[in-house]
Amino acid sequence: KKTPLRQPLLNGRVFGQDSAQVAVYRGRAYWFWGDTNRPGYPLGQFQTSGAIVELPKSGRLDPTGGINYKYFTSPSGFSRKMCPTTTKSSIMVWIDGLAVVSDASGGERLITRYSQMKSLGEMLAHGLAVWNDKNAVFESVGEFALDEKWRIPQGHVISITEDKRKWLVFVNPWPVVRVRAELAAIGDSKKYEAFTCLKPGTRYAGGKTKIHRDTGGKVVWAWKANTPPITQAQEKKMISAGALKASEAQFQLRDAKGAEVRLHRGSVRWNEYSKSWVLIGCQAGGSSSYLGEIWFARSDSPTGPWIQAVKIVTHNKYTFYNPVHHEFLDSTDGRFIHFEGTYTSTFSKAPQPTPRYNYNQILY
Repeated sequence: KKTPLRQPLLNGRVFGQDSAQVAVYRGRAYWFWGDTNRPGYPLGQFQTSGAIVELPKSGRLDPTGGINYKYFTSPSGFSRKMCPTTTKSSIMVWIDGLAVVSDASGGERLITRYSQMKSLGEMLAHGLAVWNDKNAVFESVGEFALDEKWRIPQGHVISITEDKRKWLVFVNPWPVVRVRAELAAIGDSKKYEAFTCLKPGTRYAGGKTKIHRDTGGKVVWAWKANTPPITQAQEKKMISAGALKASEAQFQLRDAKGAEVRLHRGSVRWNEYSKSWVLIGCQAGGSSSYLGEIWFARSDSPTGPWIQAVKIVTHNKYTFYNPVHHEFLDSTDGRFIHFEGTYTSTFSKAPQPTPRYNYNQILY
């Protein structure tokens, strides 16, 4: 059968890619990935690859006709580096929190957080980068403190308007960090807020954690400055300690039998068909695969509560991580949705990597 793709063979000389970040910027979809393999050598390039996808006037792309990536390439024809390193000892440069914000003149700017990595677990530096339209590359405009964990762009992003103000909400894996969608605010840690039940200005402290309650004893879940979010695991511990009731929780996701679904990464998007927010998340420590079970959940609010989930994709002894739902691929008013993730034998007990697909993106 004839392929619908314009460049079906070795487009950008890309053999495989890791962890997609996508944003619609100035009428086009900008796709970026992490580590990228090539056929000419066992190792590829590890400083972020990228491509542009032209969108129709409707802004909705039909993936059944193929997704025609126009890669940013080097003179050799291979995918080139989108986020050059400034730390010589850095091996990899990854990005996340990709988003579109307004600058001082009201124009659109494409921003992201970059992380310069010495290894999978050791970060040397991270900061804010802005896309240079002329040179087609991200450029650093400032660094974040190395120990800053939450007041930064991260994960996948939702754009929300509240009180006539536009906010970016970062999903990692829950949508619990936000900042004004303005370039000046993105790099200012004081401008970030967390959706949390902690008393303003406090931190999670195990059994001594201070829960924010009103005069009637009701837990106050709200956006608060200078107060970090809590994790799913921390919320579970507070329930076990009696500080929170299970009915007061936001992130204790369960399957139909009541078993816990602990999330690793995911994305949240508005779904027009169901008139609700939908979460596509990767489970940490799943039964069929350690990092490859994909779950679907709904909520009336992006911040939850997220209560019940349904498993929609399973990978037997194989990894499928960092899923992201692309809302501009939704069809039939959101009845059909599409998400992609990284399919790899890494972190699994797969006896044999899948030929031609291992360490690549799969779109469901």
